[in-house]
This record gives sequence, C-alpha cells and structure tokens, in this order.
Amino acid sequence: MKDAKKDVRKGNRSAIRKGELAVLLRQLTSKFGPLPAAVVGRLKRVDLLLTWSDRVLTATTLDKVFAD
Repeated sequence: MKDAKKDVRKGNRSAIRKGELAVLLRQLTSKFGPLPAAVVGRLKRVDLLLTWSDRVLTATTLDKVFAD
C-alpha cells in the first residue's frame, strides 16, 4: 500500500511539473516569440520553472528570464 501511495505522489509531481513547463513555454513564446531549441531543452532539464515563471512577468529580454 505504501508503494502505491508513493507512486501516486510521484505521478502527481510529474503532472504538476509538466503543467508548469507548459505554462512557462506559453508565456515565454507569447512575450519573446519562437524559442530557440536550446532554451526549450534547458527548460525541460532544470527545476527552476517557478522562478523563471515569475521573472517572465518583468523581464525585458529572454536572457533576463534566465539570468543567474
């Protein structure tokens, strides 16, 4: 039973992350136009989606969204 609950939680986290990624991709594309493949790849590998989602609201360039 514990394994089943763990699998459900893991699935939920995965679904949430996919949703966050979809929203951020949409925001970035709306604001900056078509995204370079490198940017899309980076988004799929890194867990900073919420930080970048916040930055997209005030960033004036795509580089500023991803600034360290």
